[in-house]
Amino acid sequence: MKTVLVNGNDLTIEDVCDVAQKKVQVKLPSDKKFWSIIEKSRKFLMDYISTGVPTYGVTTDFGDSCANQISVDKAGELQRDIVAYHGIGLGKNFDVETGRAVVLTRLNMNVKGGHSAIRPELAKMMLALLEHDIIPVIPELGSVGASGDLTPLSYLAAVIMGDRDAYYKGKIVPAKKALKAEGLEPLLIEAKEGLAIMNGTSVMTAVAALAWKKAERLAKISDFLTAVTSEITRGKDTPFVAKVSEIKNHSGQVQSAAYVYDIIKKSKRVYKYEDFLKNQIDSLKEKKFLKQQNKIQDRYSIRCAPQVTGVYRDTLDVARKWITEELNAASDNPLVDIDAQRLYNTGNFYGGHICAACLSLKSLIFARAVLI
Repeated sequence: MKTVLVNGNDLTIEDVCDVAQKKVQVKLPSDKKFWSIIEKSRKFLMDYISTGVPTYGVTTDFGDSCANQISVDKAGELQRDIVAYHGIGLGKNFDVETGRAVVLTRLNMNVKGGHSAIRPELAKMMLALLEHDIIPVIPELGSVGASGDLTPLSYLAAVIMGDRDAYYKGKIVPAKKALKAEGLEPLLIEAKEGLAIMNGTSVMTAVAALAWKKAERLAKISDFLTAVTSEITRGKDTPFVAKVSEIKNHSGQVQSAAYVYDIIKKSKRVYKYEDFLKNQIDSLKEKKFLKQQNKIQDRYSIRCAPQVTGVYRDTLDVARKWITEELNAASDNPLVDIDAQRLYNTGNFYGGHICAACLSLKSLIFARAVLI
């Protein structure tokens, strides 16, 4: 049975889909090095803020109010306040599968290299949500991509603390009730952990991963329909011969043509080049003028199909690369680097690559749908 190992580096789109849709088992690494990094990172952060040096969003307020400093003993309270503040999502809720994808994606990002400086207990709590299938109910509308997926991810942070609602055994129930039914205690988030959970790209990336898999299936459906149409119309095999696409250079076109050719290569309804040529020569032996019983070439919609779907497949490849890289990114702020013994205030929560991937796929899916 497949198990998905969450270590911050190796999560794939297929892993996300398997955990979200098939409830494949998830586990965290058991090696001491992994947990040592998590613990050292957390200790570095706590030692850092104890010096009194202002730390954005941990011992300071947020946004333009970051000049306002708070005491270290209030750091946990500040994180819980920001979770409460962002519980303002609107619209219909993401389904439970998307919710599972979000929890998995956030867990993977938060354990990457210890950069998020969360406690081991928090990582284990997110894992427990997946293991016990207690999944936050997340409204679709909110501050996705504004400064990370703040509003939707606040619903994950809330459920961890036993607040708001969760999907549990086919129903929507209070999170505290679901946790109690599974023998789990709510975990209060502490210094920096609200930002660690909320200030990142995990909702947009989880949604993109699930959408990508559907988009990949559409590419296969499109090529299948091309093959079927070629058979119905008694087309030619020539547009799908490997050499044609190889001399065009685009790998997506090569993939598309190969997919179609593999279906039609044994078809008795599709003209092979040799058979078509022989038919033409035999006809010429009988007549001085050859009346075309079968056109020399097929219509654009068939003949150019690999060129069209090839663009789509190449875009899928680029989108896959970007989504996979984001799945395995540290995307909150601030970030800790225990090797360099420093803290970075930066903008990894920005979701530009995911937005670009989704916009590209959206435009090509629409174009492909129009052609179909």
